[in-house]
Amino acid sequence: MDFSSKIAFPDTLFIQDIDGEKLIYNMQENSYFALKAISREIWEYLYEGRSLEETLDILLEKYDIDREILERDMESFIHSLIDSRLLSLEPSEQHS
Repeated sequence: MDFSSKIAFPDTLFIQDIDGEKLIYNMQENSYFALKAISREIWEYLYEGRSLEETLDILLEKYDIDREILERDMESFIHSLIDSRLLSLEPSEQHS
């Protein structure tokens, strides 16, 4: 996964905080996620407009975790969100 990719969110999301969980529902796809703990934190950073790389760096600074493990876990989480059509990745704009 290219951690410099831009994140795009569909316009059909309904997002609600309930009892410490973030509930995300895609009204068009009829798919949802309930996020807790670090998955909720990752979502919030991305939804604020931070890149995957920025989010990774923030979490590495905040938690005592190996970079490769966190990258792998984030990649798995992002793919599950993509599969549920709760976000998509757009290629980063690279300048030559």
